[in-house]
Order: sequence, then structure tokens, then C-alpha cells
Amino acid sequence: MSPTFATYDGHVPASANHGARCVRNVRSAYAELRPMQPSRAWNHPVCVKRMLKCVCLGAITALLAFAPAAYAAQPGPADIVYRLSVTDRANGTLDGTERISFTNSGAVRQHDLWLRLWGNGPGGCALSAVRVRVVAGARASDPTLGCTALRLRLSHSIAPGDRGVVVLAISIALPETNARLGRHGTTHLYGNAIPTVAPIVDGRPALGPYLALGDPFVTTSARWDVSLTYRANVMAATSGDVIRRSSVVDGWITEQLRAPSSRDFMIATGAWRVTTGQVGGVRLRVLAPKQVRNSAALFGVARRALRTFTGWLGGMGRDRLDIVITPGLESQGMEYPGVVLSEPSEETVVHEVAHQWFSVLVGSNGATQPWLDETPTTYVQLAERDDLGWCNLSNPLADFGTARLDWTLAQFTRRPGWYDAVYAGGACAFQVLAQDWGEARVLKMLRGYTTAERGQIATSDDLIGAIRAAAPAGYDVDGWLRRVRLAG
Repeated sequence: MSPTFATYDGHVPASANHGARCVRNVRSAYAELRPMQPSRAWNHPVCVKRMLKCVCLGAITALLAFAPAAYAAQPGPADIVYRLSVTDRANGTLDGTERISFTNSGAVRQHDLWLRLWGNGPGGCALSAVRVRVVAGARASDPTLGCTALRLRLSHSIAPGDRGVVVLAISIALPETNARLGRHGTTHLYGNAIPTVAPIVDGRPALGPYLALGDPFVTTSARWDVSLTYRANVMAATSGDVIRRSSVVDGWITEQLRAPSSRDFMIATGAWRVTTGQVGGVRLRVLAPKQVRNSAALFGVARRALRTFTGWLGGMGRDRLDIVITPGLESQGMEYPGVVLSEPSEETVVHEVAHQWFSVLVGSNGATQPWLDETPTTYVQLAERDDLGWCNLSNPLADFGTARLDWTLAQFTRRPGWYDAVYAGGACAFQVLAQDWGEARVLKMLRGYTTAERGQIATSDDLIGAIRAAAPAGYDVDGWLRRVRLAG
């Protein structure tokens, strides 16, 4: 079972009403400070000063009605650093060690740490593609949620502000399938395979189930230091910058890699031909099997898209992008920090490049709010290709029954035929704004949104708030929300 966490519902008991005004001042300070670092807001001098004032005024009962519930929220691991040392073997196994260090950014001692083993999602416990053994720092409970979640009981509780460390031995066995987690021919794709810390969302670990539809993931940006050893007869595409690369030793190459701020760490290896070039300050590579005949055309499309999106949205936050072309890829395409998987399709390449801003640079909860990255991604993809003239602007979701744009993945799973609402329907919803405001204003709004939410886990309220702030004076944003079936 998932743990139960207390939350504050905004109600102050009658016995504490004489201190309600004081408590509202504390709540106001917390609300203002929470966005910059939710779990540290309580320790900020402004909050501390206002809480002390409540005590001095004798409003202790009222303050306690608020504070205990807030402090009962799960302390959040922050400043996460992953140190990974792994070997990609010819049989499609990645094994080695993973060291995870973190700061307890909460106000109470931290006793456990939740990990997500998303690589176990497709096959569940029966396959257990991702296996973890704790080497030091904790004791593992039984995995849950189809073996996609693992609770670690820390050997020593971590005081607020202190750092904790756990060390794992990991082994990832790729199934024989042409998917984001799989091996196909000489290609090995380790998508969503490396165990990651479950982020704290609304005061509790994000412990949603794996869903086959869409991308049910939510992860926190962290630092990655990786040592990757792989066969000398293949190439590697990863989420990290190469700091050092060894010469070939007994048929193996070792690379030291670093990603200062990355939500995940993708590793792909294969026998590819490479097309490479520079786009501004970004090194762009297209890596494709020899049978792919349109590599040069795909590189040109990717280069144009990268240049266009950078002009519209600002930099994507990293200086390299690898596009791994995989004919027949099960999901057609998938994005990771600095790495794109795509079938040899121009439309898919452009879409996945756009995800470097929506999903990678600005994170979201793909299970609860799938529209939040797919809708702006599809909009800029189609705008770049001038392919939005077909939209039904009076009813952008007309082709998707009663589906709402803000449905969760679980809701779309019950009606999978309507899932394209977050892609085509959402793009047309933004095209309504472009028609009403002008495209330049919509793109300026999206640039402001990606700048403000860079490195964060954004919510629907954040994007809708950006739309409200950017709307021309007198524009009926609520009417637009109703038309495109969004709660605002």
C-alpha cells in the first residue's frame, strides 16, 4: 500500500479562531515561498518570524492546527546526485553499481527513500527487467506497483539539511523487442531503465502505476556522473557530455560522462552511421542503421527544427542532441535528455526534438497531466511545418468524443481511441489562441513559460497561468478554456 500523508485542508478549528488572522499570515508567507523550494519554505526567515509572532500573540492553538499537518508531509530528497558505473554487454545486459546521494530538504527526519524502476513496467514482476540489490545505506522492502516502485528503509534516518547515501547493485536485462526498453539487432535501448528517486509531488512521493499508454513518468532534475563501458564495435548515445574516453582495451571502450541537470539518463548503443553538425552551440548527431536511406534528409529536418525552436523558445539547456533512428520502433518516438529515439519519419523527428523543451527542460507528471507536454510539443511541431490549417477552430476536440484535454492517462486508457486529443486536439486548441492573438504572441507566451519553469515539474495551473498572463486585455480566457475542455 502507498503510505498515507496528512495534508492541511485550510480549516482552522473553532477553538483556534482567535488566532486565525495570524495563521493566515503564516500561510501567506508559505504560499509565496513554496514555489522556489516547497520543502524548505518552512525554514525561511519570513516564515519563522511570522510563526514566532503567532506564539507571542498567544495563537499557539491556531498555529498548531496548521503546522502539524504541514510538517507531516513527506520530507523531500533534493540536490540528488547519481554516480553510475555500468557495462553494456553484447547480450543486452547493463550491470554495475549506482550510488545515490541526496539532501533531506524537509523539516523532519527522513527515514526512507522511494525509487522508481520504470523499466519493469512493460513486463511487470514476471519479467523484472530491472533488478536491484542494496549494497549499503538502506534495506529494501518488497517492490510494489508491478515492481516499478521500491521503498528503501534508510540505515540511519537523515536529519533536515543533512545528506544521505545509498549504494545499489543493478542489473538490467533488455527484452528482445524494438521498443524504448529493448534490444533489436545490434541496437540496445535502455529507455527509462536506470532506477531514479521518486519525486515529492504535493507532499508525497509520486507513486502512480505504470500505464502502457503514453509516458506515465515524473522525475526530478539531478546531477549524473556516469562511467559507461561498452563494446568497441558499436557506438554510444547518452544523456551526458563525454568528459574522458579511453582507448580500446581488449575490445572495450570506457567513457566518463556528466550531465549536470538531467531528469533521467538514457543509454543507447548500436552499429550506426553518423551524420553530425553544429546548430548554434549545440552538437547535433543523427545515428542510424545502414539500411536507413534518408539519414541526411532527417538530419536536415532536425537541424531546421532545432534552429527554429531555439529561436522561438530559447536554448534547450544542453549543448548536444543525439537522434537515434530506429526503423519499426514500437512507440514511433521517445524523448530523453539529450537523446531522441525516432522511426525514420520527418514528422516524428521534429516532434521528439520539440520535447527537449516540453518534457525535458520543463518537466510534468505524464500520468496525471499528459496534455501538459504533448499539447505544446505538437503545436510547435505543426507550427514549424506550417501544418495547422486543417484545425476545427470552433471545436478543436470535435473528433474525440467527450474526451477532455485535461484527462489523465488512466482516463484515456479506458478510451484509447481518444488519446490523440492531447496531440492534434491540443495543437488546435493553441491554434485558436494563435488565430485570436497572433502566432508571435503565443510563441512569446511559451518562451516565457519554459523560462519560468525551467528545471521544474510544472502543472496545468502553471501553463494556464502563463496563458492568462499573456492574454490581450479583455480576452475571454475562461471561454477559451471551456471551448478546448480544460479546467482553469
